[in-house]
Amino acid sequence: MKITLSKKLFFVCLSFILGIILNFLPFYIFLIIGLIILSLFWKKHAFVSLCLVSFSLGILRTETAFKEGNLIKFVNQEITIEGQVISEPCFSEKSTSFNVKVNKEKLLIITYPYFDIEYGDIIEVKGELKEPPIFDTFNYRTYLKQQGIFTLMSFPKIERKDKVITPYSYLLSFKQSLRNIIYSNLSPPQRDILSAMLLGDKDRMSDDLKENLNIVGLRHITAVSGMHVTVLAGILMSLLLGIGLYRGQAFYFSLILIFLFIILIGFHSSAIRAGIMAGFLLLGQKLGRKSENSRLLIFVLALMLFHNPLALFYDAGFQLSFLAVAGIIYLGPYLQKKLRFLPKLGFVDLKTILAMTLAAQIFTFPILLYHFNQFPIISPLANLLVVPIVYWIILLGFIFLFFSLILPFLSYILVFSVFVLLKYINFIIEKLSFFPILRLEMPILLVFVFYTLIIFFTFKVYKKYSFLEI
Repeated sequence: MKITLSKKLFFVCLSFILGIILNFLPFYIFLIIGLIILSLFWKKHAFVSLCLVSFSLGILRTETAFKEGNLIKFVNQEITIEGQVISEPCFSEKSTSFNVKVNKEKLLIITYPYFDIEYGDIIEVKGELKEPPIFDTFNYRTYLKQQGIFTLMSFPKIERKDKVITPYSYLLSFKQSLRNIIYSNLSPPQRDILSAMLLGDKDRMSDDLKENLNIVGLRHITAVSGMHVTVLAGILMSLLLGIGLYRGQAFYFSLILIFLFIILIGFHSSAIRAGIMAGFLLLGQKLGRKSENSRLLIFVLALMLFHNPLALFYDAGFQLSFLAVAGIIYLGPYLQKKLRFLPKLGFVDLKTILAMTLAAQIFTFPILLYHFNQFPIISPLANLLVVPIVYWIILLGFIFLFFSLILPFLSYILVFSVFVLLKYINFIIEKLSFFPILRLEMPILLVFVFYTLIIFFTFKVYKKYSFLEI
């Protein structure tokens, strides 16, 4: 069987990912074997050797990712250091947190709620340096490790020294302008949900709202994902084509604006994945070629893991994001066939929504229990009632922000439509938040057993997506 170039790239990327998973093996053995085969049997075994080289590079990349710096030497000591704020501050009801760059290292600062601090500020901090804690249900230390952060200060003395203005500072100012538009036209919790959907402000939601979203299994709607980026890409392409640009020109402008949007919301893993996939899908449309989502997903996963291989092990959000998409791609079509008896109510395709929801939840169920020891039982019903509305909130929300910037008097019409839809979602959240949550600890061994069964079942029932046909 002849393997196409895209399939070869798929297996090379898959080999790299497997190298990251099996990073405890000595990488140089596979690298040497791969290079020997590559040099001696280029034409006959080049593909096998490239996979071995890619596998070894996955191991090597994991070994060289994020090493501890000098700050760790001063743990449990009170020190005074100067650095630059390099992240948008995260404000919540309990604290404000942000990252500071000290020489070439990152330091996490946790201080009082709504503390007056901005990206680019040069500050002097004085306090006791600590290692991130490990909680009973969450390993905060490993979560920060995959971001390259090994130390933190809680409620230190902070003195602002100077400020550095960068292009990102102007982008954050623009984001604040958009946030002000939302906040001045909507009240909580509607404004918090819309701001999370469109601007990535999920950490600004109240603790009660976050908890209710978790109970009903709708927390994912507030994380910028594939749906958000797809809607934005569609709006941009339509708008740019409507003002007279050629399709090729509209494609490049859309890519640039999507990239700026991902920067704007703070480089969340789900948004980066969605942005890369949206870029390739737009490229496929420009070239007139059909994109293979399964191959594209693996390529995007390899690309993101090359940047940060530790996210595969320590970032629950990263894991859930990719597992949900994998479930939709591999299991979704099979479930759609089984649910074909469900009717289509206007623009709401019940079988598609329920199939995608169930597929995503089947693939994320074990890892959710492993990380959080709980699973929302009411989630399928909540998603069935809410997901069809999310598309229209995103669409009307982006249009509302756009008109608020150029034609403010028209925004009042659009904001009312958005408000009604958000009010409906909040109504569903409140009515379903009294349902119990399944609470159960999931040992790591059982996680592997579950995913083995899920993968076996998925490929068994849907053979036309067999491994060699991916």
